[in-house]
Amino acid sequence: MNTLYDQDLVDELRKRCDSIEKKLWICSPYIGKIDPIYQIIGDKWNRDNKIDFRLLVDYSNPNNCNYEALEHLLNLNKKNFKLKSLIALHAKIYIFDNECLVTSANLSPTAFECRSIHSPFQSNFNCGFILIY
Repeated sequence: MNTLYDQDLVDELRKRCDSIEKKLWICSPYIGKIDPIYQIIGDKWNRDNKIDFRLLVDYSNPNNCNYEALEHLLNLNKKNFKLKSLIALHAKIYIFDNECLVTSANLSPTAFECRSIHSPFQSNFNCGFILIY
């Protein structure tokens, strides 16, 4: 199993989002603005009506979610989109068809920014790994 971080994490997530055929399920307590979301996960889930897109977030706290992004997603009026909230959610999981990315990265631009210096004192070093089931 390879640990992904920096640009490898960004590239791997996008590659898998661009190649989904059936489902994209995302569990992320925090989501950022809508334009960076499209940059992170692309828009195949939006263009292909056969793709089941689900999003689990914690929208009980306005600091956790960008409500404009949630409103945008809901206004797409996609029958294959489901939004759920779970208070105190902490997991960050991205499921694409029969693969899963388990990571520390929320669905936000800050989480996927690549940093060239890593130290034990850095507050936002994200990594992840792919599971195939």
